[in-house]
Amino acid sequence: MAVRCREWTNQDGSKGSAWQAGYTDSSGRWRTKQFDRKRDAERFLEETKRAVRHGTHIADRDSVTVADAAERWIDTCKLKNRERSTLRQYRNHIDNHIVPAIGSILLTRMTKATVTDFRDDLLKVNSRVHARKIFTSFKGILKDAESRGLIGHNPAASVEIGQDARTEAAATHNRVFPQPSDIRDILNAAPLPGWRPFLLTAAFTGLRSSELR
Repeated sequence: MAVRCREWTNQDGSKGSAWQAGYTDSSGRWRTKQFDRKRDAERFLEETKRAVRHGTHIADRDSVTVADAAERWIDTCKLKNRERSTLRQYRNHIDNHIVPAIGSILLTRMTKATVTDFRDDLLKVNSRVHARKIFTSFKGILKDAESRGLIGHNPAASVEIGQDARTEAAATHNRVFPQPSDIRDILNAAPLPGWRPFLLTAAFTGLRSSELR
């Protein structure tokens, strides 16, 4: 691994130069990357040496963009037989929020700062609940990419959108829950044989709406 200055002559006769960082990756392939400044090349080389040593280095040419990774993730979700409504929600997150904002960025160029900025931008234009759902999809994309070896580490792993404690407390305080007598009245009024089995299942099993469907 080394940093050296490359010099060349352009077609118009002018001189050009750049600082080149060269290293051997985890698979034994020789890689190079050029920088305008020597200190940038040296910083890159030090970080890369550390990543190669830890087995987390992925070269840019071996990675993909966030948009590409999103398509692979949603294909995996289909293979896992996610519900159509869930897949539609994921597609909305990708097409309307994730790809327009950061879809062209290579996974290897994603940093914790980039992820944090994206999270903050989501919170500026969406409700906290909606922003959290979008961000959860984004984290799922990066987690899937990491499992495929498209990114050395997940920079979003420790970045969260926490709950708004005051809003959650107020919502819980103002929520009205049906009492046992209310549930009995509902069941007694349910037409047979239509809704009664469905309402019985909902009342006594605690299934989610998607599971009930």
